[in-house]
Amino acid sequence: MNMKTKNYFLIAAIIVLSSLYLANGCNEDPSSLYDPKASTGATPLISTFSPSDSGLAGVTDFTISGSNFTTDISKITVFFDAHTGKILQATSTQLIVRAPLLVKDTVNVKISVQGAMSFSNAKKVKLKSAVVLFDSIKTFEEPWGVASDAQGNIYVSITASGVKKFSPTGVRSNFTPNGAPLGSKLDVMKFSPLDGKMYAVWGLNAIAILPGNNATGQLFVPMPNQNRPKSFDFDGDGNIWAAGTNTTDTNNAIVRVTPTKNVLTFPLGGGIIRSVKVLNGYLYLAGTMKDSMEKVVRYNIVNKDTLGAQEVVFNLSSVANSNGKLIYSMVFTAQGDMLLGTNLTNPILKVTNGTASIFYPDVFSPSFQVLTWGTGTQLLGVRVNSVGNKLYKIDTQIMGQP
Repeated sequence: MNMKTKNYFLIAAIIVLSSLYLANGCNEDPSSLYDPKASTGATPLISTFSPSDSGLAGVTDFTISGSNFTTDISKITVFFDAHTGKILQATSTQLIVRAPLLVKDTVNVKISVQGAMSFSNAKKVKLKSAVVLFDSIKTFEEPWGVASDAQGNIYVSITASGVKKFSPTGVRSNFTPNGAPLGSKLDVMKFSPLDGKMYAVWGLNAIAILPGNNATGQLFVPMPNQNRPKSFDFDGDGNIWAAGTNTTDTNNAIVRVTPTKNVLTFPLGGGIIRSVKVLNGYLYLAGTMKDSMEKVVRYNIVNKDTLGAQEVVFNLSSVANSNGKLIYSMVFTAQGDMLLGTNLTNPILKVTNGTASIFYPDVFSPSFQVLTWGTGTQLLGVRVNSVGNKLYKIDTQIMGQP
């Protein structure tokens, strides 16, 4: 047999063997990505969606009821348009999913389950922003202290511009002029429940009255012993309870001022108090205590001349990654929980019975140094950072304690 004939038979043999291999491989290859014998999962179905029409982006936990879901969270995806929600709980008939940070009037929500060939039917929902910039303040202006009244007016101390009043419809007017004797900005302003007038910290060591109508602020009472109030609050009788810091530190004190200007001090022995609140017969202080720990403490107000022993309500050290962080502001919800403004990565904490949780995780940027209630469930917050202060309206979905 010549060489040409041998090559012919060799080629023919290779073709036959290759054909047999390919035929067998198509039927039996275990590594194939497609298995025509595999069963197809049932298409997921959305029956009900709650809340049914709208929620807050990054905040609202929607409950989705239906069928053909799965208990394995790793095998299910809930799409909000092209974004995915965070699945918190899953059964075969119900999902609880947190909306993504997507603000949009109409969002299509649908479900994908691994193994099913099709998406679920779609539901439409509106996702609103939980935090909105208070845009009545100009971009070059720097807000600090904030107050509100029962009519929904908002009062903002703006650096070097005085105190401005904003009506519920956004109409702006001058409330207090800039300059002496109040200085270029006010850190805290509050209305007295006794006379309805606005009071504020004046300079470094006094309390002033702000008469409004663009009239100059008036001295109400100086603080004793160089105490420098950073915050204050009123009790039901109109007494002022103020605290902050002191030039000599160890003379730091709580200062009580009656409506008739009688002054009494209660020594603190050091620390920096940044927020003060009177609630249900207790005086709450938040900030750096004399032991250098960031805490919220309280005292029973026995009467205007007597305070009970200090009680620790909350210690910031109980929160992860809080070393070196500060508590700046404190407000209370109608349920008695505290909301604390801090410079943590997630800056607002909700404290219930001494235990903290993040309020609206991954929605805010640090840090909120001023928090005060507006109307309804609205919280007003001033965020301070290197590019300048900004005032925001936060929809908390809970009522506050004024």
